[in-house]
Amino acid sequence: MKTMIDREIFDYNEANSILTAKGLLKELNDSLDEATEVSHRVIQNLLAQRGWELERQVCQGVTQRWDACKDQVIVTIEFSTIDAIHRDFFRALMLNNKGTLDVLVCIISTAKEPTFKSVKNNIQIFRQILTFPILLIGIEKIRMSDCATSH
Repeated sequence: MKTMIDREIFDYNEANSILTAKGLLKELNDSLDEATEVSHRVIQNLLAQRGWELERQVCQGVTQRWDACKDQVIVTIEFSTIDAIHRDFFRALMLNNKGTLDVLVCIISTAKEPTFKSVKNNIQIFRQILTFPILLIGIEKIRMSDCATSH
């Protein structure tokens, strides 16, 4: 039985346009199209195959690392807690203030915390300080037979 990754998208502050202009939206979509499971490691490996740098240090003096980076686009893949997303927003603010961030891409689950709905709500609540572009991608694994029987 074939599986695929279903997606929900929230384009905040023209993130899609910037990613399209850089040619990176296709790379992100192709990576998610090839994913056989909702897995941090699988998604990172698919991005690495397309030339994305993995595990770049957020800044000197800290141990935190971004999951993937390319051409001033940062990808965070977070399937654990909403607090981790908030920390990523805070770190992205720092990069934005330095002029070294064009887009933050957040890949999260649609089904479990932090959910797509809760993170989207947080982005909208904090819109006065989250002034940089964010592409929020909620993903969920579905079996193709589920699609066929739902019609």
